[in-house]
Amino acid sequence: MKITDLPSEILQHIAATLDSVADLNAFAQTCARVYQLVSPYLYRYDGQYCGGTALCWAVEGGRQQTAQKVLDFYRPLLSDSQMQFVAHRALVLAAQYGHPTIVQMLLGLECVDPDVRLIPNSKVTPLMYAASAGHEEVVRVLLATQRVDVNARDAWGATPLHRAAAAVAGSSPNEAVVRLLLATPGVRPDLRDDHGRTPLTWLAGHGEAALLESLLFTHHVNPHPRDDAGNIPLFEAVRNGHEAVVDLLLRAGGRGDIDATDEDGQTALAMAAQEGHVGVARLLLAAGASPDVKDTFGQTPLVKAAQAGWKEVVQLLLATEGVDCNSQDAEGRTPLSWAAENGFVDVVKVLLAAHADPTLPDHDGRTPLAWAEDFGNEILADLLRDRE
Repeated sequence: MKITDLPSEILQHIAATLDSVADLNAFAQTCARVYQLVSPYLYRYDGQYCGGTALCWAVEGGRQQTAQKVLDFYRPLLSDSQMQFVAHRALVLAAQYGHPTIVQMLLGLECVDPDVRLIPNSKVTPLMYAASAGHEEVVRVLLATQRVDVNARDAWGATPLHRAAAAVAGSSPNEAVVRLLLATPGVRPDLRDDHGRTPLTWLAGHGEAALLESLLFTHHVNPHPRDDAGNIPLFEAVRNGHEAVVDLLLRAGGRGDIDATDEDGQTALAMAAQEGHVGVARLLLAAGASPDVKDTFGQTPLVKAAQAGWKEVVQLLLATEGVDCNSQDAEGRTPLSWAAENGFVDVVKVLLAAHADPTLPDHDGRTPLAWAEDFGNEILADLLRDRE
């Protein structure tokens, strides 16, 4: 006797004894008749013991009709709590993968909470997932329910706006999500996460001048919030060389924090000098930045620039009133000493032309010439000997 000739009751009993989705699925594939009889067992097992993997597969791939079919199978087979769990799991996936029509379909289920936090330890909502991934239409669908908290915080204190701002890069879709969230009634764009960062901090670091302008001049956020590491948005913009953002922050915040320092005592100008961002350094100096502030290591912006070999920044600083070309750091090292050690011939020439002292020793008694000789740079050594 063929298996297809067995009575329905026996086929169903066989299905009831199978204890894995793989076995049930293999049995269901025997023929159309067996499939019709076994499908309820397959979907019940999947929903009860596998967290709705069939629904998840359909949602991840954006297969709305398949997802609806699976839900129709689940509905009479699962308990209310089981149905809610698989629906919430599917909602999170639809938000992550950016399928707005599936999100809309799932929101039509009475058991679904659009603001669910499926993973308690992370406290991430569907809106946060969609905002992080730049799925504008999913964000729009979720906001339209008016049942989501636009200022909800995850386990790290970040809001949907934080997460969207952190993921912005160039012309990414996250820019549209940031604008959408900012336009949402009740949004609080000045909130800090658990590290003290605001959305402005992230946008400044990414160089998002247009979004930054909206935050500063439309939403009037604090232009210089200091995070737990001692950083302000100006530092993020300066380190990354974002001139337009630096200009906006200076215009919004005035000169108030232009000489603010980080935990190492570095000013924004020192950071620009260290990174070689001459345009940013020029903006800061024009706005009144103090040009000769020493950090906790005794180093001025000129030392930073000479140390890294940034000739144009060195020239800019030397042309600025109040800059000491022979400033010594905590080790007694001068800009010329650092440039000589690191082999920056052009920088050494610029410093010597500005009357930097080639005979000034550091605390170990080593002159710039000694540093050049120790590192075997004969060209620099000859240049410095001629000036001693």
